[in-house]
Amino acid sequence: MTCNGYSSVTFAMRKQLQAEHGKADLEKRIAELEAKKTKQTNKVTELKSKLEAIERRNNERKEQEDKKRTAEVDFLRYQEKHLSQFLKQVSESNSH
Repeated sequence: MTCNGYSSVTFAMRKQLQAEHGKADLEKRIAELEAKKTKQTNKVTELKSKLEAIERRNNERKEQEDKKRTAEVDFLRYQEKHLSQFLKQVSESNSH
């Protein structure tokens, strides 16, 4: 084998070893990125669940406040109606 033949074989072997080493690094990086993706996907799911719970509580609170406000308005209308009738009766009895 000539010197040129030997150095080209050495060069090829060195390049193959570099490629195999690079492949292992890439596979390791892929595994790290997949683990990170899984962790972030779990975090997204957790945050979506928290958001849904917060929205549900806010909707329930809003419904309760709306019912309370409606009841107060109804009561005030009832009072206004009866007070108006009372004032009308009082003014009629005073005018007679």
